[in-house]
Amino acid sequence: DLGLESATAESLKAAKRHEADSYQRTLAASKAERKRIEERQDRQLKAAMSSSLVQAEQRAQRRLQDDEEAARQASLAEFEEIERQLQAEDRAKAQAESQAAAALRQQQELEYQRSLEEDRRKEEERLQAEQLKAEEERKAREEAQRLQAEAEEAQRAAQAEAQQSERRLAELLAKAEAALPPEPTDSKDVCVLMIQVPSGERLKRKFSVQDTVAGVQAYARVEIGKLLSDVEAEAENQTLWKNLVLNDFLIKRPFEGELEATKTLKDAGISGMEKLVVEERL
Repeated sequence: DLGLESATAESLKAAKRHEADSYQRTLAASKAERKRIEERQDRQLKAAMSSSLVQAEQRAQRRLQDDEEAARQASLAEFEEIERQLQAEDRAKAQAESQAAAALRQQQELEYQRSLEEDRRKEEERLQAEQLKAEEERKAREEAQRLQAEAEEAQRAAQAEAQQSERRLAELLAKAEAALPPEPTDSKDVCVLMIQVPSGERLKRKFSVQDTVAGVQAYARVEIGKLLSDVEAEAENQTLWKNLVLNDFLIKRPFEGELEATKTLKDAGISGMEKLVVEERL
C-alpha cells in the first residue's frame, strides 16, 4: 500500500510537471506568435506609411511645380505690365519735356521783356536817385553850414559867458579876500577851525576869537573859489557861492544872516578847536 501511494504520488507530480511544461511551451509559443504578428503589423504599417509619404511627396512636388509655373506666369504678366507702364511713362515724359521746352521758351521771352522793362525802370530810378541825392547833399551842406554857424555862435556865446563868469568869480574872490582877516601869529585868544566844504575837502586855519563869523565865511569862500576855479560849471559855482552856510558840526547850528555874520567868534560861542561844515542853503 505504501509503495502504491508513493507511486501514485510520483505519477501525480510527473503529470503536474508535464502539465506545467506544456503550459510553459504553449505560453512561449503564444508569445512568439504574438511577436511575429506585431512585427508583421509593424512592417505593414511602415510600408503603408512609406507609401503615403511617397504619395504626399509626389503631391507636394506637383503642387510646387504648379506654384512655380503660376509664379512664372504672374512674373511674366507683371513684367509685361511694367513694360507697358514704362513705355507709357516714356511717352508722357517726352510729351511733358516738349511742353516744358515750349513753356520755357515762352517764359524766357517774357523774362527777357521784363528784364528790358526792369532795366529801363532802374535807369529811371537811378537818374531820379542821383537827382534826389544831389538835392539832399545840397540841403545837407546848407544844414551843415547852418549848424556850424549856430555852433560857432553858441561857442562864442559860451566863451563870453565863461569870461563873464570868470570875471564874476574873480570879483567874488577879490571881495572875499578883502573881507578875510589875517591869520594870527600868536596863540593868545586864538581858535583853530576845521572847516569841511561841500566837495569833501577839509580846511584848517587859525582865527582870533575877535574875528567875525563873516571873516570865517570869507575864508571858506576864498578856499572854495580856489577849488572851483577850474570847474566848467560856473553857474553852479555862483549858486554855491551865494548860498553858503556855516554849520556847527556838533549841534548843527547854522551861522547865517547879517546878525550872525557880524558876531565875533567868541560871541558866537566858537573857541578853542572847533569843526564847522559848509553847506549849501536849499
